[in-house]
Amino acid sequence: MPKGKPLNVPKGTRFGKLVTQEEPRSLKLEKRTVRVVSCLCDCGNIKDRVLTHLTSGNTSTCGCAKKNSPARTHGMTGTKIHQVWKRIKQRCLNPKSQDYYRYGAVGIKICDEWCQFKTFYDWAITSGYEDGKKLSVDRIDPTKGYYPENLRWATQAEQTRNRRTNIREGSAETYSRFKGVNKSGLINKETWVASISHNGIKHHLGTFDNEINAARAYNAKAKELFKEFARLNDVSEDSDETAE
Repeated sequence: MPKGKPLNVPKGTRFGKLVTQEEPRSLKLEKRTVRVVSCLCDCGNIKDRVLTHLTSGNTSTCGCAKKNSPARTHGMTGTKIHQVWKRIKQRCLNPKSQDYYRYGAVGIKICDEWCQFKTFYDWAITSGYEDGKKLSVDRIDPTKGYYPENLRWATQAEQTRNRRTNIREGSAETYSRFKGVNKSGLINKETWVASISHNGIKHHLGTFDNEINAARAYNAKAKELFKEFARLNDVSEDSDETAE
């Protein structure tokens, strides 16, 4: 087409979601003149659009497509639940995250369906999340990742009990491989003491002839105090424990 010849775009021409409502007209700007045309969008809005932007394909809507894109339709960007979701994704998927070495780098993953916020949000609401409550996501098995069967909402105290680092008890001299168990320190007799803390109160559960029985006593009290949030020692339930 010869330079300077006006492009003929008749009324009713479609460009994406836009349909022209008139023939192009000139619009004088501060330093140049452009040709614009009034367009009706499929969403119902009427907007003036620069003709060359339409013909080049750079403009095809009134702006509604961007406003209603999947990234923005939930309208929850910046909310607490959205921040929780973002942190989970970052620590599991982004090697540049300061927490990645403790999560993604050691195999802690987020399930594929939760890579979309809407799916995670739906699970959160049906699993007990409420705005205003001081709750955070807690992995039931700290060695496994973020997926529905392994997550629940917990208070900070409940979640702290479930961290992978909360295992070692006591000093080198009184160390037990079980949580809540220590050597008693009695002379000429190796016995084990079981105890557990709850709401700032330490409960002494007794002294036992071996650390297995002490660990079983701890498990029983932990179940009573913390219900499903109890972090138990890996011992069988069978017990002939007797506290002294």
